[in-house]
Amino acid sequence: MKNLELTSPAKIVDVRDYNYVEEPVPVAVNIPVAYLQRNYQQFKEEKVIVLASSHLEKNISVRYLKKKGIEVIGYRVIGNNCKCPKLKMV
Repeated sequence: MKNLELTSPAKIVDVRDYNYVEEPVPVAVNIPVAYLQRNYQQFKEEKVIVLASSHLEKNISVRYLKKKGIEVIGYRVIGNNCKCPKLKMV
C-alpha cells in the first residue's frame, strides 16, 4: 500500500466499511460505498483511485463515480477472502 500512497497524484477513496477495515490507509478518504451518494461532490474535478474490499463494491463505486463525472484512474481490491469454489481471484 505504501507505493500507492507515495506515487499517486490522485485522491485515494477507500469505499470499504470502516467497521471492518483491518489495514487503514492513512492518506485515503474513507467513504463507505453506501455513503458515496451523499459525499461524491468532494471529488469533483479530481482524479481518484478506489480501494474496495470486494469486486462488487469496486464495481458499484467506480460506476457511480464515473456516472457523476469523476475521473477514476485506478482501483485496488483489498482483503477479498472469497470462499466460493467456483470463483477465483485474478
